[in-house]
Amino acid sequence: SGTGKTYLQEKISELIPEQEKLEITILSENAFYYFDQKELKNKLLIFFRRLLRRPGPRLAATAVNQALLFAMTSAENLSGDQLADLKAVCHRCGCKQVAVIDQRLLAVFPNALSALDAATDIQVIIQQVLILDAGKMTCAADEGWLVLSGEAVNRIGLLAPVASLYGSDIICTDSFRKAVGARRARYLFLELDTLELKDLEQQRLFWPIQKTGKRSKQGSKQQNDIENQQSVYQNALQHYYAGDWPTAYDEFLKCGKIPAARHMAARLRGRICPKHWQGAFSLTDSLSQSG
Repeated sequence: SGTGKTYLQEKISELIPEQEKLEITILSENAFYYFDQKELKNKLLIFFRRLLRRPGPRLAATAVNQALLFAMTSAENLSGDQLADLKAVCHRCGCKQVAVIDQRLLAVFPNALSALDAATDIQVIIQQVLILDAGKMTCAADEGWLVLSGEAVNRIGLLAPVASLYGSDIICTDSFRKAVGARRARYLFLELDTLELKDLEQQRLFWPIQKTGKRSKQGSKQQNDIENQQSVYQNALQHYYAGDWPTAYDEFLKCGKIPAARHMAARLRGRICPKHWQGAFSLTDSLSQSG
């Protein structure tokens, strides 16, 4: 993640003569259906994750620390007014770029706190799962395309299929929580789980909850319920990490006000801790469980 693979691919693609290039701007599951069986033999296939935006001048790619917001809801399900409201919220919170990729909203922010404030307001509009991450990203505009790459982009792509399992409105990574820093006093970060993404990389997941103040009475009651069960959930999580799954299962059942507890209890029901358990559930196992 974030090692410059996209940059390397871009430089390689620049060496290919224009007359020998075939560019497909929208890639679906059936994208290769109409190619003959051997038509792509001895051809170089280069894949880019690109975000379409208004045409603009070419900008140099610079890798800087930024925050990323990804909305799990499909943009196809949003009205024009809702999409306009989402973009207005993002820009009001200092968003640098807003785009739609794979029919889902994605926004880049200069810092994590701005992204978190935007996510809290966006939730009121779409009420769908949002994923937040932060890290060093390369953001460049090139001939009408916005090109994003880096560790946060890759992690969000990996987490997207399982984010809705936890029942929380907003999910963020430990990298994002640390990026918020000392300013996170406005939010309660409830640790939900630790997943092994790939190459044995472990990432802790959190649920950021805005503390009582701007929230409604209903929101304040929900926060109080969660705060009352937070210590029980964290105790269950520590038993889970330590491999004591029977105790963890019993403790998760006591946390009915925390949506993720139901998912964690279902994960452990009738299962024995693996012999070589390292304290993190693999992303592959999470995907199979969601199926």
